[in-house]
Amino acid sequence: FHHPYIDVSVKAAGAEIAANGAMSFLPLVGGFDGAVKATHGNLPRLLGIFGIDYNPLEKFGGLDITAKVKADAKTVSLQGIKGNVGPLQVAGAVEALLGEPRPRISIDLQTSEIVVD
Repeated sequence: FHHPYIDVSVKAAGAEIAANGAMSFLPLVGGFDGAVKATHGNLPRLLGIFGIDYNPLEKFGGLDITAKVKADAKTVSLQGIKGNVGPLQVAGAVEALLGEPRPRISIDLQTSEIVVD
């Protein structure tokens, strides 16, 4: 049985999110298995769209992240996260277990030096 394959790119609010991979709508084995890329030229402006007030003193930069994603009704896994969040280089993995009474999120993330002033 072959799952439908998607290859989409959405541009909204100055951001672009692209995804490609296999998708299933069946409840027992449904989900997504593919890759996701998110980009935006100005991360503070993007956060402002979501009501998050972040005004760094210096130019912060944008967002450019890629990851391999596996997701279903109970688990979301992002592996091979790579890219930049503003001036920071990031790499790692995130897993969210949603099917338990209390969701559990595990994060293994490495960044370049974070300057706090």
